[in-house]
Amino acid sequence: MGTWRLVRANATAADGTKLPAPYGGDKAMGRATFNTEGRMLAVLCDGRPELPPGEAREYASYCGNYTFDGTRVGAAPDPTHPGSDQVRKVRFESGLMVLRPPLRTYAAGTEQRELWWEKIAEMRPTSPTRPQRVKPRQLVPPPAPHPSHAPEPQRGARSCA
Repeated sequence: MGTWRLVRANATAADGTKLPAPYGGDKAMGRATFNTEGRMLAVLCDGRPELPPGEAREYASYCGNYTFDGTRVGAAPDPTHPGSDQVRKVRFESGLMVLRPPLRTYAAGTEQRELWWEKIAEMRPTSPTRPQRVKPRQLVPPPAPHPSHAPEPQRGARSCA
């Protein structure tokens, strides 16, 4: 349980051929949260600022009730399958959670994907009298933009200090 950050995604074709990494490769963005009451949500997207001509931005989100039996997690994210289990195999490797959705057909063909997640916050049980809280993790700030890429200051803009 807790909140997880997508750190890597990979894909292979049905015949085992390695495919380009989904969601923009090293620019992939994603969060998944599993609460103590059996609810989950996940959001994944291509985080590249610009895409090559003719390429579509990939995005996926889903939520639902979940169960975890130690080797798989089941949820019902697909609106064409309401109430049905959408099972993902799960394993833990080098401190990361690796989710493996079922073989699925995407625009480029049938793919087997693996999504690698790093835990970034713990989830505490909720109570009727106290709101749910998470323990934040110190994240390293992104590097400052190169001066030649810094935005021009806007006239009349105020600083939030």
